[in-house]
Amino acid sequence: IEKQMRYWNCYQLWLSWCFICQRKGCNTRLLYSKACNLGYNLSCGALGDLYKEGKGVRQNYKKAIELYTKACDMKSSIDCIDLGNLYSSGHGIRQDNKIAKEYFGKACDLGDQRGCDGYKILNEQV
Repeated sequence: IEKQMRYWNCYQLWLSWCFICQRKGCNTRLLYSKACNLGYNLSCGALGDLYKEGKGVRQNYKKAIELYTKACDMKSSIDCIDLGNLYSSGHGIRQDNKIAKEYFGKACDLGDQRGCDGYKILNEQV
């Protein structure tokens, strides 16, 4: 547990640095990319946000979805929800409610009520 806490504290410091850097115009893409490659799921999702919104990088939904998927596979419920929202809305990708339901369900299984709500809404539409 002590080792996990050290990693968590390091990760929090990393995120703080990324936030400060983002405000000062540093290369947040590079920072998030390095953290993502080290296995920090929230950094993968944050990098996906940059690509989805085109902040500091050329907008690229394919890359955003790739990063959200990586984060979701690393048990980041918010990124599973982001994928569910993208697939259910068809924003930047072909709309597919079946895939959206899978991602909302995964977020729900991870304990995120928003995932359960998204799953329920799509389930009622079928």
